[in-house]
Amino acid sequence: MHYSKTFTAPKRIAVGAVAAMALFGLVAGCSSDSSDNQSANTTTVESANTSVADQNAATVRTFYDLAANKHQPQQAADTYLGDPYTQHNPMVANGKAGFIALFNQMLQEHPQFSNEIKYTVAQGDKVSVFSLMKTSADDRGTVVADLFRLQDGKIVEHWDVLQAVAETSANGNPQI
Repeated sequence: MHYSKTFTAPKRIAVGAVAAMALFGLVAGCSSDSSDNQSANTTTVESANTSVADQNAATVRTFYDLAANKHQPQQAADTYLGDPYTQHNPMVANGKAGFIALFNQMLQEHPQFSNEIKYTVAQGDKVSVFSLMKTSADDRGTVVADLFRLQDGKIVEHWDVLQAVAETSANGNPQI
């Protein structure tokens, strides 16, 4: 496969990002550079579906920003979630209402909540996001690997894996 490299990132890709990319068969050939342009943290597979993948990645990034950083989960759900919306996180109900309830509760408990996207990998109808979620400025954070499936430009399915940022590391490598 040939890859279009349009992302910026630290020199080392964390294991979680590699695992997320493996879901798409994208492990071979991925690399990174050290540019500071975070909005370009996207890799898309060059194929007949590149424009669909690019559009889907943009949809997911905008959805993320609106819900997590601008604290507007209702607007994010109404604009970007499809019907039905299937949630694979066992702590969240299916549908827009489940997503909105989760985010409203989280934002009420953590008004400084943020989620900084580090990488976005897109192929066809699938978009994977590797991010750092924080509940406050003092929070070490949680590394999040999300996988979204889109249909007709709407997010219709979601999986995620979360891992707290450790205080120490046996290998000295950053988690994100």
